Amino acid sequence: MKDKHGIPDMNLLVEQYKILYDRKGRTERFTSKEELLKYKQTRQPYGHTSHKYIETFQSLIDELNPKSILDYGCGVSPLLDMIKNVEQKSWYDPALEKYNKLPKGKFDLVLCTDVLEHIPEDLLEEFWTSIQSKSDKAIFVISTRTAKSLLPNGRNCHETVKDTKWWLKRIKWMFGKSKLIEDKRFCNNGLDKQHAICIKNF
Repeated sequence: MKDKHGIPDMNLLVEQYKILYDRKGRTERFTSKEELLKYKQTRQPYGHTSHKYIETFQSLIDELNPKSILDYGCGVSPLLDMIKNVEQKSWYDPALEKYNKLPKGKFDLVLCTDVLEHIPEDLLEEFWTSIQSKSDKAIFVISTRTAKSLLPNGRNCHETVKDTKWWLKRIKWMFGKSKLIEDKRFCNNGLDKQHAICIKNF
């Protein structure tokens, strides 16, 4: 997303998602899977799908044992509410008024689910620098295919569609390490059925 001078602009991107959330009618996160499913009986919200990775995340979190977690780009998903054995949980999403202030301080772990593919390649370093300011450890889930949804300006919601090797290389370049997670969900050479991958930077 670029301004009138052709300069990449994160604020313009955020404005597109503010419009998208308003159109879908849900701008606060669900606090349980049950609440989400009940809502979906009448209307399809935007930004709610990260909870489907709960088993993968819970397994990694049980192994790492973090005391604090930040869900960076949380959307309206109940993911972090579903995660157990964590003392401090925080949420951030610049497109949602209730969560648009980046929490202060450091966290033991950042979760960033279904977000990176929405960031134009020109803005990835800026985005990752913000994550680095919050934690040395991050886990990313990234879609490797185009989205079904479009932004209000007509662009595909997935701005950066790349394969597994590309993401592993870029994350290692930014953070110093990248490791592909493979488990019973991400079992097709690290891909799941929706063509998503899970990568950690530690």
